[in-house]
Amino acid sequence: MFNPFSQSPQPAAAPLDENEVVDLADIDLDFAVEDAFRQEAPKVIRPMVSVPAEPGDLAGLDLFRELSNEELAEFAPQCLSVRVVPGYVLYPVGRINTRLYFVIEGQVRMYRNDGGKRPCGIVDFGQSCGLTSALSMQPTEHSLIATESTHLLVIEAPAIEKFTRRSHAFAQNYTALMASYAKGDHCLQLGGRGPAPVRRDGYIDPTTLLHNQNWLDTMFPRIVERSRMSGEPLSLVAFKVDRLDEIDRVAGVVLSRYILEALGQLMVENSRPTDLHVFDRDRRLVVVLPDSNLDGARILANRLRERVKTLTVDDLPIPTVTLSMGIVTLTDAESGDSLLGRADTLIQKGINAGGDWLNE
Repeated sequence: MFNPFSQSPQPAAAPLDENEVVDLADIDLDFAVEDAFRQEAPKVIRPMVSVPAEPGDLAGLDLFRELSNEELAEFAPQCLSVRVVPGYVLYPVGRINTRLYFVIEGQVRMYRNDGGKRPCGIVDFGQSCGLTSALSMQPTEHSLIATESTHLLVIEAPAIEKFTRRSHAFAQNYTALMASYAKGDHCLQLGGRGPAPVRRDGYIDPTTLLHNQNWLDTMFPRIVERSRMSGEPLSLVAFKVDRLDEIDRVAGVVLSRYILEALGQLMVENSRPTDLHVFDRDRRLVVVLPDSNLDGARILANRLRERVKTLTVDDLPIPTVTLSMGIVTLTDAESGDSLLGRADTLIQKGINAGGDWLNE
């Protein structure tokens, strides 16, 4: 029986005449007052119609604001126009999500697997859900369920990078969208505004707001395998802040934390929307660049290396920050651990040379 709150692997979207929905009375007190979620099977109806999107589906969304008619006509067939019935589960808890969902009409709600019967978020017209999990390839921490007859625009994560390359206006809109996700403004957050609290077993470092060691151990191997299977290149820009331990001793850990926070923001602002960012347990910072060769990694590394020297933290006086860096590209038979190991060796060479160094 289908359970949107199960952490076990869930099937992909079924054909129209086989899909299942949940009874909204079972999951939300706005639709019925019950003591707990029922355990019996949900109702089964025909819930979803999916067709290639039309330019008009895109035109009303901020993500496609100021795009030309030609760009809208080009991008629309690469998106899906999806209509679902109330109770349709767009994705359950624990699934690897690959899609960004925009509401064109209707409403969807997010539900955590916490035994409660209240949503943790509501997504209305023009708002979206799914970007963070789609880009990071991390399992979803909530279910996404339509609570009305709903029309959505659905964009696969690989299409996002294509659009940013094709349209400067789209890239600008997409940067704004990512900022709204960072602030929690992409939808109505319930039970506390902003992103959900960081869990100890989660994938986000609370200081830098980048991915953490758990993400590196769990999700990075999947990205490596996907790159190998697709034949697309995968590169890393990895680095450490020079003399960070000395800053800890002289100025205190508070200043170090401020520097790392600002550096995390600098990494995101200077990367592509599809790049992934990590701060691991060894205080190493890594940018994972899917579909990028060593030339692309070198461009990003040099940009970060120069811009970090003018880093400011709320107008506080801070020492000039420099980086010891290494860039590497995945080889045919290489593991993720080996790739990270090569990057770490290059970082150490930079440290031994006195810092402010890029090795490849």
